Amino acid sequence: MALPVLGVGVIYTPALEPLLAAEADLISVVEVEPETLWTKTADPAEPYRPDRSALDRLRALPQPKLVHGVGFPIGGSRPPDPLHLPLFVDMIESLGAPWASEHLAFNRAAGPDGPFATGFLLPPLQTPAGVAAAVASIHTVAPHLPVPFAVETGVNYLQPRAGEMSDGAFVAAVAEAADCGIVLDLHNLWANEQNGRQRVEAVLAELPLPRIWEVHLAGGSEFQGYWLDAHSGAVPGPLVALTRRILPQLPALKAVIFEITATFLTRFGLDGVRRQIAELREVWEGKSADRDAPLLASPLTQPSPSQGGGTPTQDARDLPASAGSSVAPMDLTPEAWEDGLAALVVGRPSSVPVPDRLAGDPGVDVLRRLVWNFRSGVLVETLGLTCRLLL
Repeated sequence: MALPVLGVGVIYTPALEPLLAAEADLISVVEVEPETLWTKTADPAEPYRPDRSALDRLRALPQPKLVHGVGFPIGGSRPPDPLHLPLFVDMIESLGAPWASEHLAFNRAAGPDGPFATGFLLPPLQTPAGVAAAVASIHTVAPHLPVPFAVETGVNYLQPRAGEMSDGAFVAAVAEAADCGIVLDLHNLWANEQNGRQRVEAVLAELPLPRIWEVHLAGGSEFQGYWLDAHSGAVPGPLVALTRRILPQLPALKAVIFEITATFLTRFGLDGVRRQIAELREVWEGKSADRDAPLLASPLTQPSPSQGGGTPTQDARDLPASAGSSVAPMDLTPEAWEDGLAALVVGRPSSVPVPDRLAGDPGVDVLRRLVWNFRSGVLVETLGLTCRLLL
């Protein structure tokens, strides 16, 4: 599969356009999240409409573009809405993207009152049945795309559970069975490790490295003893050092993308983005010289005992997942996992029994608060004057 080598780039947001236009020699590629350029309509036959003026500005930028979905994940038992597929294809073709990707997560569930959207990406069930569900979902999308498709490794604030596959084994099984690429989100994996899940190096040891086409990096923040994948600023120094060791091990790597949310861009500034891209370019350019270096065990991540709502010790995180919980997700179907977890997170009644261990997982409370904050932010952004009046 002959994919082009693109180099180091950034997730698109309109505020970055002056930098992207002026720094084509520094920023080699722009990744576009198509849903951020779609307007919701009242027409059920055409629920979204693309912003053509934004597409025109994107096409005018000198960098090649990638397309990375953020609203229609393919990790659950309910495949994406088929009405979104033509728009996704249109975005790929309009921007000439050489490949496209989406999250290995879910955001749709059902309860006593019928189907509902979580408004937030949630972790899928990591069992063989969960693999089969994700592969079936991918097969509703990938064959209809004009370019190769990849899945992104997700962030997971839940504790490891008995009977579940390890994070690396799950992603590997999905990618192999679906015959797709992998977007290796190293900040997601690093956050997972900080919060008590599988170590980054252990994940990499289980992944089919030739399927990794792209790496994502971002900054995060602490919240309730957890490290969040907040896309809120600079890539942490220890993660940059870890990335420096990892990139030479990825034989098919084509791009490294820095992610920062538009909300935090004002504080971080265009100069901050410029400095971060320059640092990542230096890492990228050094990867060939270090290709033969072994991937060492990481001494860089040492979570405090308070992290992860009682994060397991280092030794515990090296144990198989089956040693971490008394509740076996093997007893749940993917649909039951999704409906139960989604109901817990968004505060709806559940149509399925929810295991006590899942209901008591401190990561569920973190997800609840993140969903509430996300929805509040969307409300303020959409109805700013109304919210000001109410306050």
